[in-house]
Amino acid sequence: MQASGRVRKVFLGGWWLAHLAYVAHRMAIPWERIPQGALTAGIVVRLALLAAALMTGWALLRWPLPHWWPAWTRWRRRLGWARGVFAGLSLGAFVYLVLWAPVERWFVGPLWLRDPFLLATFFYPLLALWLGLWAWPDTPPTWGHGLAAYLTVVFTVAWLDPYTEVSAYPFSQTWSEGNRLWDYSILFGRARYNYPPDRPIPVLGDLGRMALWGLPYLWPRADIVTLRLWNAILFTVPYLVLAVTALRRAGMAWRRWVWVPMWGFVFLAQGPIYTPLVLSAWLVALAWRTRRLPWAALLVALAGLYAEETRYTWMFAPALWAGMLALGDWPAQGRPRPTWWRRPLVLFAAGIVGGVALPLALHRPQALHLLPSQAESALSHHPLMWERLWPNPTFPPGLLPGILLATLPVVMLLTWSARRGWWQIHLLARIALAATLTAFFAVGTIVSVKIGGGNNLHNYDMYLIGLLLALALAWKRGLRTLLAQWDGRGPRSLLLAAMLLGPAYFTASYLSPRPLHSPRAQAVLEEIRAAVREASTRGEVLFMDQRQLLTFGLVDPIPLVPEYEKKWMMNEAMAENGEYFARYYRDLAAHRFSLIVTEPLKTFKHAGRLHNFALEHNSWQLWVAKPTLCFYEPLATYRDVGVQLLVPRDDVDDCAQHLPTAPSEPLPQEKTLP
Repeated sequence: MQASGRVRKVFLGGWWLAHLAYVAHRMAIPWERIPQGALTAGIVVRLALLAAALMTGWALLRWPLPHWWPAWTRWRRRLGWARGVFAGLSLGAFVYLVLWAPVERWFVGPLWLRDPFLLATFFYPLLALWLGLWAWPDTPPTWGHGLAAYLTVVFTVAWLDPYTEVSAYPFSQTWSEGNRLWDYSILFGRARYNYPPDRPIPVLGDLGRMALWGLPYLWPRADIVTLRLWNAILFTVPYLVLAVTALRRAGMAWRRWVWVPMWGFVFLAQGPIYTPLVLSAWLVALAWRTRRLPWAALLVALAGLYAEETRYTWMFAPALWAGMLALGDWPAQGRPRPTWWRRPLVLFAAGIVGGVALPLALHRPQALHLLPSQAESALSHHPLMWERLWPNPTFPPGLLPGILLATLPVVMLLTWSARRGWWQIHLLARIALAATLTAFFAVGTIVSVKIGGGNNLHNYDMYLIGLLLALALAWKRGLRTLLAQWDGRGPRSLLLAAMLLGPAYFTASYLSPRPLHSPRAQAVLEEIRAAVREASTRGEVLFMDQRQLLTFGLVDPIPLVPEYEKKWMMNEAMAENGEYFARYYRDLAAHRFSLIVTEPLKTFKHAGRLHNFALEHNSWQLWVAKPTLCFYEPLATYRDVGVQLLVPRDDVDDCAQHLPTAPSEPLPQEKTLP
C-alpha cells in the first residue's frame, strides 16, 4: 500500500523536526549540566524521537520510487566500476571525519559530529542512503537494501575505531592505557626493567590478559606502536571470528550471509567485551560444531580454564554456554532419552573441570594474581551504586535502559521465532536457555553497579555472548532458512532494524574525541627525561602513572619501583583499604621518593553523585591525592599530556589530619622549616 502525500509529509517533517529539536537541545544545554530529573525526561524524549525516525524510515522505504529513478540507474550503469569507487571514497571520507579528523577544532559548542544519537539516527542513515544511491541494484530497493547499507556504515566505523589509537605518541591516551601496557609486559618482557630477577613484580593483572596482550613482548624490539596495533587487532578480529564460527553460512548465498557476521561483530562491540572471554566463547562454539565428544570436551575444558585464569567471575560461563548449546540440539519433541543427556552433561562437566577444578589444582604465581583475601575485599567493601541502573552522568542511557536497547530486539526475535515455529526447540532446552541468560543478566547487573564500573555495558559480557550463542542455535535450527527467503518486506523488517539501532548507538557512544596529541609532547618528554635522570641520582623515582615510559625505554633505565601503581591504588581506594595505604603514607612521610611521576592530582571533592565517576573521583581524592600533596609538591605540571612531577616538600604541615585513616604505626619525623 502506497503512503499518501500527506502522510509522507507528516513523517518526513516529524523526522527532521525531531533532529532539529535535538540539535537545539544539545546546543542550549550541554549534557553534563542537565539535572537528574531533566536527564530522565531527556531519555524519554529521545526515545520518542528515535521511534519517530524509525517510522519515518519505514514510510520512506515504502514510497513509490521517484520519477527520476530509471534515469538515475541508466546514468549510473554507464559509470561501471567507478560508481563503487565513488561510494567507497564517500564512506572513507565519512569515517575520517568521525574517527580521525580534529572536529573539536572545527565545531564549537556541545554539538559535535560524534554525538551518538545523531550518528545512529541521522548521520548513519543519511550516509547509508547516499551509498545506496550508488550501490543498490537497478531493481527497486527494499528495506533489506537499506538495512544492508546502514549495517555497512556501522560496521566500518566500529571496526576502524580501535585503530585510531595506534600511534607513537609516548604518553597515555586514556586514563589507564599506559599502565596497562606496563602490566602486560611483566610476563614476557620483565627483562626490560632494572629489577632483581629473583623478586616478583606485583601487578593488578591476570594471567589470561597478560599472556594474550603480552605476546608481542616476546619480540625484544616491540615498541609502543606494535603494542597499540596488537590491542586494536584483539578488539576486532576475535569478535568477527566468533560471529563467523557461531553463525555459519551452511549453504546460504554469500550475498545474504555476509551481513550476518558483520552484525555479530557490532553486537559484541557494543559491550565492548574483553577478548579472553570472546576466545573462550569461540572454543565453546568450536566444541559445539565438533561431533567427536572427547575433542569437544577438551575444547570446553580449555575454554573454562582460560576464562577463569582471566577473571574468576567467568569460571562457570563456558560450562553453561556448552550445556545450553548441547541441550538446544535436542529434538524438539519427545521425552528426553538417557542418550540425549550424554553430550550436555559431558560438556558441562568439562567446563566445570576446566573452570573450577584445574585452577584449584594448578600452582598460581603470586606475582600474577590477587590474593584471595584481596578478591574478597573487593567484593565485600566496594560499594554498589544502584542509581547507575538509571540515566546518570557516568552512563547517560542508564544500565537497564541501555541493556534493553542493546538486547531486547534479539530476545524478541528469539521468542517470536520459537512461538511461530521457525525455531524448533525442546521445552527443557528453553528452560535451560532462559535460566542461563537470566543468571548472566543478574551477574552483569550486580558487577556493573559496583564502584569503578557502570560506564558501559562490558560487564554484561557473559549475557551478550550468551545471546549471540542462543541466536546461533536458532540460526542453525530454522532462522537461517527464514532469513534466506526474506524479500526485504514484512513486519520482521522493523525488528531487524531495531537489532541494528542498539549496536549503532552504543558503538557510536564509545567513540570519544581522538586524543589530541600535544604538539609539545617531545619537548615535554625531554624535560621529564631530564628530571628523572637528575632525581635518580638522589633516590628512588616512583612512576605512579605513565609506566609505559619505562617499558619502551623512553626515559633512562632506572631501578623499578613496582609498588603504588595507579590502577592498583584506585582499586584499594575504592575498597577503603587502610592497611594498604598505611605503608604508602609512611613512605611519603619519610620522603622515600626523590620524584613521583603521576597524573595531575586534584584535591577538590564532588558534592553528591551527579558527576561522571563522582564516587571514584572522591575515593582517589581522599586516599591518594590529598595525602600525597601534603607530603609532596608539584615540580612541574604538563596538563596537555596529563603528567605531573612531584618532589618532597620542605615545609610539611601536620599531614596526619589529612589522612583518611590513622596509620598503625607513628609516621616518621616530618621535616619542617625552622
